[in-house]
Amino acid sequence: MSKRSGVRHIKGDIWEYNYYPYPKAKRVYKRLKASSKKDAEYQRAILMGGNAIVDDSKSFEEARRALELKLKADNLTPKTQINYLSKWDNITNFLLKLYPNVVSLNQLTKEIMERYKQWIVVDKGRSDGWRDELTKIRTITKKLIDIGLCEKRIYDILLLQKKPKAKKKLYKELTKQQLHDLLNYIKEDRPDYYGIALLNMQYGMRRGQAISIKRSNVKTGEFGRPVKFSCEPKDTKTGIPHVLDITDPKLANVIKGYLTDGRKTIWLFPNRNNKKHHDNHYTEYIERISKKVLGFNLSPHDFRHDYITKRRGEGHTDEDIIVITGHKDVKSLSIYTHHTTEGTKRVLDSSKVLE
Repeated sequence: MSKRSGVRHIKGDIWEYNYYPYPKAKRVYKRLKASSKKDAEYQRAILMGGNAIVDDSKSFEEARRALELKLKADNLTPKTQINYLSKWDNITNFLLKLYPNVVSLNQLTKEIMERYKQWIVVDKGRSDGWRDELTKIRTITKKLIDIGLCEKRIYDILLLQKKPKAKKKLYKELTKQQLHDLLNYIKEDRPDYYGIALLNMQYGMRRGQAISIKRSNVKTGEFGRPVKFSCEPKDTKTGIPHVLDITDPKLANVIKGYLTDGRKTIWLFPNRNNKKHHDNHYTEYIERISKKVLGFNLSPHDFRHDYITKRRGEGHTDEDIIVITGHKDVKSLSIYTHHTTEGTKRVLDSSKVLE
């Protein structure tokens, strides 16, 4: 019997195929009629939920290459493409490890997806990761359906998995004084990070976008004063250019200082070797020095979170806020609904009865 093919000839046109329905289960044996071993393997694949027999050493790799081309054709940003491909690698590694007989996404079952959920949440310890994982796998499946590499019924199986509700992000309220203290420390300790942190705090800009701004992305006006800058499509989450006006004279002077520092680099905020900063190095720095200066850990996204929460609490419209923050639409701001100390004080002040 061939362990690789999972079929065995009995007699005449009778063949026996076998498989494990799930890890550590008893092997299941069934019989079918086939004209040859190849025909038996083909039928086995169909009966197990697949399309046709494929080379299990290449099928996932070939599908990955096809998916990569589809993501590029759909004009997704490089960062988004990497994100989707990492989810593809997650599920294929899971299948190769726990379901070696599964050689195609077309063999996914409700039971396998339930085990995959357990693998992500329990085995991998990602208790909050299932929502994102399921969302991305559903999108991947849609794209594979579009290019004829997956059956629609597989997407229906994925819909049986209940998608967890989005959790509101943990909000760390920051005072202006705390932001000033942190900025002043960064300015003295790591001036190459200062401009990045300033845009994080003053524009709620994403870490990667601030780091990726090039000197050529800055437009200057009279006397070389910076008047606007742009983030290129490949550096934004939405895949479209993000242009921002520079109306604050102090911010303009900071950016002008970077532009005229005489360093030979294409980056507006280069590292000490005139190269582009690494996103994670900047994050690690912010986490470390925020603990030192303020007594608690912060991430670059906490600045963005604080910026949006405060602006919404001040009564600015979501439409105006997303022009600055670069969100795709106002629905994206729904997770930034938190109470603030100042907002609560205003409510209490406005409700006074005794004068």
